[in-house]
Formats: sequence, C-alpha cells, structure tokens
Amino acid sequence: MKKIIRILTVIIIGLQACKKTPKPPVIENPILLNYTFENDSEGWVYGYSDYPSTLSLNDSLVLYQMLYGHATLPASIAPAQKGLRIKGMNRSDDLFMYVKKNLSGLVPNTLYKITFEIEMASNAPTNAVGVGGAPGEGVTLKAGAKA
Repeated sequence: MKKIIRILTVIIIGLQACKKTPKPPVIENPILLNYTFENDSEGWVYGYSDYPSTLSLNDSLVLYQMLYGHATLPASIAPAQKGLRIKGMNRSDDLFMYVKKNLSGLVPNTLYKITFEIEMASNAPTNAVGVGGAPGEGVTLKAGAKA
C-alpha cells in the first residue's frame, strides 16, 4: 500500500511539474523604429572585438585601421546621404566590428517579433583573393537583439 501511495505521489508531483507556464503577452501593435543617420549617429555606439588585447588603444587604432563615425556615404550611393561608417583592417582574421543601441519603451516579459531592414555598403571587392578568404565574400553582416 505504501508503494502505491509513493507512486501516486510521484505521478501527482510529476503532473504538477508539467503544467504549462503562462506565455508572456505578445505586442500586437507594431513599434516602428527608423534610423536614417542623416544628421548624426542617433545614439548608436560602436565597438571592436577579437583583436589582441595587449595592444594599446593607439596601436590598435593604427595597426587595425579602426575608424568610426557619422559620415557622408560614398559617391556611388545615390542619392547623396549620410550614414554610419565603421572600418577596420582584419589582421587577426576574425576582427568583429559592431554598432549597438539600447532601446527604451519596451515592456518587460513581453514577446516581440523583430524585423531588421539594413542597407550596407562595402568597398571590399568580390571574387578577389585574400589571406583568410575573399575580402568581399568574407564580410558578414549580422543583426540581433537581446533583452
């Protein structure tokens, strides 16, 4: 009898553990965030990673040719406009350059569907040979979001 009670207790505890946790609410009305960078960087900040941490700031800027700023886009982009420029020489073969921004006005514990529409220009040629891979095909754009 004690064995049956223990088994029933384990089954009841197991069933209690299987209860679904409530899903967070989903925002139905879209929140549109649009950044044109026509006047400034609009609060976006830059960063670099995966280069030797032993380098001084000045050496890393010079050796890896790091440059970031709000600038006029290349003349080949029509119509003429401004945007964010981030530049680096990929000497370590895995230099990661990024821009990021903290967003406000989002509700905690809420699911959001995020869609990115990004326009990117690069001067890296396609079908070229380079150490660690082709310069044009070796450039990867990633977009992400985190809570």
